[in-house]
Amino acid sequence: MHLVIALILALAASEAGDQKADAPPKSADVGPMRTATLIDHTPLEKSARGLSIIIKARIENPSTLFLPQVYARPAGSKRYQGYTMQENRKGKTFQARLPASLLNEGAVEYFIEARSDDGGASRAGSPAQPFSTVAYDPPPVPVSTTFRTDMDGADVKIDGDLLGKTPLTVTLAPGPHTITISAPDGRSTEQQIDVKSGQHKLNLNIPLPSGEGGGLQVVSEPAGARVFVDGVAVGSTPYSGPIEPGEHVVRVEAEGRMRQERQVSARPGRDESLSFALPPLPKDPALSIESDPVGALVTIDGKEKGRTPYLAPLSAGPHSVVLKLEGRRSVGTDFNMPKDRDMSLRLELPAGGSTSGLPRLSIASTPPGASVTIDGADVGFTPWADDIKPGDRKVKVALQGFKADERKVTVTAGRDAEIAFNLTREPGPGKLRLETDPPEAIVTIDGQQVGTTPYTGDVAPGDHQLEVALENFRGVAQPFTLEPGQQLSLKLALQPAGAERVPPLIAVASDPQGAQLFVDGKLAGTTPVKVRSTPGAHEIKLVLDGYTNRVGKINLPDSKDFELRMAISLKPLRGTAVVQSAVDPTEVARAQLKRAASCYRQGDYKCALEGYQAAYEFKAVPELLYNIAQTRRRKGDYKEASAAYGNFIKETSNPKMRAEAEKYQALCEMQLDPSKASTSLALASAGGPVTAAQHGEMPTITGPNGPGLPPPNPNSTATDGSPANPANPATAQANPANPAGATNPDGTPAANPSNPGANPANAAQAAQGQSAVSAAPAQKANLFGAVEEDQDPPIITHTAVTKAIRGQPLRLSARIVDERSDVGTAQACWKNLFKPDYTCAQLIRTGEDKFEVEVPAKAVTDGFSYYLEAYDTSENGPARAGAPELPNAVAIDEAPPPKPVEQPKVEPPVVAQQQETRPPAPDEAVGSGQKPGQVPEQKNHILSYIAIGGAVAAVGAGIGLNYHAQTQLNSLTEGGHSTSEIDSITNQANTEKVVGYALFGLGGALVLGAIAFWNVSF
Repeated sequence: MHLVIALILALAASEAGDQKADAPPKSADVGPMRTATLIDHTPLEKSARGLSIIIKARIENPSTLFLPQVYARPAGSKRYQGYTMQENRKGKTFQARLPASLLNEGAVEYFIEARSDDGGASRAGSPAQPFSTVAYDPPPVPVSTTFRTDMDGADVKIDGDLLGKTPLTVTLAPGPHTITISAPDGRSTEQQIDVKSGQHKLNLNIPLPSGEGGGLQVVSEPAGARVFVDGVAVGSTPYSGPIEPGEHVVRVEAEGRMRQERQVSARPGRDESLSFALPPLPKDPALSIESDPVGALVTIDGKEKGRTPYLAPLSAGPHSVVLKLEGRRSVGTDFNMPKDRDMSLRLELPAGGSTSGLPRLSIASTPPGASVTIDGADVGFTPWADDIKPGDRKVKVALQGFKADERKVTVTAGRDAEIAFNLTREPGPGKLRLETDPPEAIVTIDGQQVGTTPYTGDVAPGDHQLEVALENFRGVAQPFTLEPGQQLSLKLALQPAGAERVPPLIAVASDPQGAQLFVDGKLAGTTPVKVRSTPGAHEIKLVLDGYTNRVGKINLPDSKDFELRMAISLKPLRGTAVVQSAVDPTEVARAQLKRAASCYRQGDYKCALEGYQAAYEFKAVPELLYNIAQTRRRKGDYKEASAAYGNFIKETSNPKMRAEAEKYQALCEMQLDPSKASTSLALASAGGPVTAAQHGEMPTITGPNGPGLPPPNPNSTATDGSPANPANPATAQANPANPAGATNPDGTPAANPSNPGANPANAAQAAQGQSAVSAAPAQKANLFGAVEEDQDPPIITHTAVTKAIRGQPLRLSARIVDERSDVGTAQACWKNLFKPDYTCAQLIRTGEDKFEVEVPAKAVTDGFSYYLEAYDTSENGPARAGAPELPNAVAIDEAPPPKPVEQPKVEPPVVAQQQETRPPAPDEAVGSGQKPGQVPEQKNHILSYIAIGGAVAAVGAGIGLNYHAQTQLNSLTEGGHSTSEIDSITNQANTEKVVGYALFGLGGALVLGAIAFWNVSF
């Protein structure tokens, strides 16, 4: 009874404590109660995230107390939960184990309470003034990893660094790593692993390839995940199969797991191995954060959440994230978490501090190439990055064809910031360009006839139904979708209509491939698929695990021959919205280069110089030194220009550009010392013509043969709205070799080739107030004015591709020649119905004037079109085969079905014999299959007769045995036989019956043989 009353009092006191926690603090709650001295407790200041929270205390007189309680709540919540403290060992020490989930919000509040038998209570802390424990994330612990191969002594490279030979044991930090194994016999393999924090040891036995090469191996944890290569489903993990050389995207998906993908560069004769760890998919939309390097502390909305790689659900709406790591500069960004989609962030934490001591602001946009203004000042194009003073900044990005976007960002001292813009298109019609093979087909859009092919016209944004009809050819319908301002180029190969009426055909392709197509609830196959159906209304449905089902209604016409083609993009159930990735220094360099070129064209050499120098800081390629030298020369900084030319000459490997740099270095020296004018003139004359860009009217920057800067997004535009120059990236305009008012570096008017009568020497002298007989200025003017300018773009020769096979790589090749300069940047750009914006890749030089690129198999699908373009090293161009607004459209054919494997025929031995020939008899038909002059085949039925005789004998013997067996069995009914005799007779009779039945079977077989042998020829 005493115990029951005490428990009731304890519960009442606990409820009172809850009420006090909800109410404002009172003076009675400020400190412990009257017997607080019984509890000796050191507050727990921090606890490791993800582990149980251990609260310990020493309590006097425990025999007179009930088990003490710890009351705890997540920071910011109102109600406490009670947790009983257990006696740790004999004595006075108690501890409670609190769940790790209490630290999800970053901190927990608690107090300890002990009640005595008489109802009194002691506390350490109180509901109004609890102790606070914050979460912390211990730094990642390296994992001991051992690598073994089937052949010892293989070189092991980890993330590009050679660390030793197998067997090798090293410690790896948690996170992804790239492992490259190279055996002494030349075999090699590359594998990506994901080391998990908390692992004690990791033993990896990496198999070396067989030696044939060209294979892809994919494993995942857990196994059984679907594997996609360039969007095409190829199997499940563990997967092993062939892969074509080139760049590929490998994606792995499993139900209830986060999808993962990586890029792989397959090389001839080398196997590629990938290992994926698929984390469980949270129930609610989740935020995934990766950092380079891994292990950065993640703070979201001011609360510490964990370390990278980080994955956890997050409520929809605006949030801010900051990453911190010792020895690295902190990085922060703002983002909006979507309601129904996962989001992924990948940020880079730069090493060391800023040289200027200022934080760095990085700005990205989708699509890239947008102009950036900060506080009203033009600073460049996206992606953009630079040091900036702390404070509130107003950032605006603008791109032709897209709505301008403006956002405020707070730059904090000691923390880099990143901001990303997703630009939306300006409202307005799209454009459709349609070709058919053969042409002159009637074009109908949404039921309205609009013309005949080739057709080009504006189309309102949205979903549309395109139909094409041509007499004696199969009618084709193609649904398509246009966003505002988008351009779509289609080429349809029309098939001749059959002579007879056939059911209409439904052809469905999907992204990704491998979806199941149901027509009116019946499975028709997996995409890409073609199936015939009946005229009229139907329901189609596409089903693929991990993606939202697509259901639609179609209506097939009752025409002679008709095909409906559909290209459908499937939406993932939990799509990943990649907000931004770490800014690529190469991309920033290219954007800075674009801004510098724009400033250079406008004569703003100070702005141009800043841009070129910033580009060189991000990507130190020699050709940028040439740009810097050209700009300094135009500014009149001849000493600095000469030094820049000298640095370029030391670093470049291009003999043509080295020779030109030497000429211009001599010209700068001439400006500094006029006594060298004659030598400089002789040098320039001996060296041949100087190109316009190298003359200074346009700075030079090369592409694949120079710094290796990738070509820009062709959708990006210059400030004047014209397409960006992929090499410089400057605007593709006529070369302003000598515009009105142009001057030489010394300030004299430049020669104008369009006006041969002008005397640049006199103009120079007049400008400087000198007489007409002044020798040095005349030599300088003659030197600059006599130079023949290179204004000719390269010549590109390309045979346009008109047809391609769906889902197979497409190789594009061209011959590009430039007589005066070298080829600078050359690229191919393509798009399709699934990806209506251009994707570009560099054309690779494979011969003296030959350039090639391989289009990935995934891109070769409905609506595929492309163009090629090239610039020379003097920025003349572009030379194009096709154009962004008028690309080469390609008709897509289906891959032919695989040919059935022919089984080798086993020929009987041929016995040579003399054939008797004779003239054909008058009554022999020539079309009977018998060759003239050949003796007719003779039939012989001897085998049939033998088989029939054997059959008669076998059946007769079988009848005799059965008759005898039955007679023996009948004799047993007469009686007078012993038991042993009965058993013996019965066994003998049964045996004779079995043999008789076997003889019946043999007889039947001989009858069949007799029939078969009847037509045998001899």
